[in-house]
Amino acid sequence: MSYLKQIEPDEASPDILRMYRGIEKQRGLIFNNWKLLAHSPHTLRGYSQMIGQVVNPTYLSKRTLELTILKTTLLNECLY
Repeated sequence: MSYLKQIEPDEASPDILRMYRGIEKQRGLIFNNWKLLAHSPHTLRGYSQMIGQVVNPTYLSKRTLELTILKTTLLNECLY
């Protein structure tokens, strides 16, 4: 259980809601950790921009990105 409450779209400020809509348009959904980052619009914006660059197909092929995510998950023993 987290100490912070996730900010759901129906509870979000207009600024956060605008970011959520943009994220949904690009990614198809809003991940739970992004809803936690929404407590700080500045942080959410920066994180969204960073992730946008990481998953940009100009830098990594989809296959390489998926293999990198899988390997990182295994190395960190992630259950989520």
